[in-house]
Amino acid sequence: GVLASGRGGGGSGCVAVELPATYSRDAWRPVLREVFFSPVADDAFVLFEACEALAPGSARTALARAGLGLLGPLRLLSGEGEASPLLDRGPHDPAEFQPL
Repeated sequence: GVLASGRGGGGSGCVAVELPATYSRDAWRPVLREVFFSPVADDAFVLFEACEALAPGSARTALARAGLGLLGPLRLLSGEGEASPLLDRGPHDPAEFQPL
């Protein structure tokens, strides 16, 4: 489906993108690049896939016992959050502080 409208982190509007119906790196790679304005490394996909294997359908909470969570592109991959370049970032954080 399309994820658009609303307000992303820090008050930024969402980016209108067509979200892939199923997970595949090839399908998600251009979507994440469009939303976050930079390519997402293979390591991020590997981490997401490991989290999904640990907690199928709930990747975002897979590392909760260790006090960790998925942010930014990984959060969008898990089906949570809005398609905003400021997802999990403050409005004044530079791009190099993008969480992965």
